[in-house]
Amino acid sequence: KKAQELECQHKLGEAILKILADQRKDYVEQVLASISKEVGDLCDKIHPGEGIKIKLFLDPGKRASAGISGEFEGVKNIPPQAYYSESHLDTLGVCVFLALTKRFQGKEAIVVLDDVVTSVDAPHMDRFMNLLIEEADNFTQVVIATHYRPWLEKFRHARGHTAKAHIIHLSPWSLANGIQSGHAK
Repeated sequence: KKAQELECQHKLGEAILKILADQRKDYVEQVLASISKEVGDLCDKIHPGEGIKIKLFLDPGKRASAGISGEFEGVKNIPPQAYYSESHLDTLGVCVFLALTKRFQGKEAIVVLDDVVTSVDAPHMDRFMNLLIEEADNFTQVVIATHYRPWLEKFRHARGHTAKAHIIHLSPWSLANGIQSGHAK
């Protein structure tokens, strides 16, 4: 009799587990679907006219794994890492990060980007920097840390909406003294 009771509880537990797992997967699928367009829109600002379309999804063949597919030259459902350039992949990654952060943290978020993109050429860099300035209004603050001199110079000599950026030079740091700031604009 006890074995029958335990068997019944076990079957009930498995049914509950399946419901919870399905609900969790549905929720994640909805989140990924909801940011896919946002990611594509952000990418389009960096790579205008290239028709980058992105789809984020849960990979059904793997456990706890998100997948991404794109479109290249009109061919759908291609893996971006197979066809997109390094700069496209770098900017795509940042766009996914920004869309997720905006979705879950929004105005409360302080976004920190540390040497995230150095693979882009000058025109793409300008558009990427403009995107970050535009998107900064969606967050409390966007902090960009870089050793890449062209980024520094573009922000240092900024005009218009990029002029609202503040530059802080960091001096060498140590465990004893911590982070030290140098000259600031």
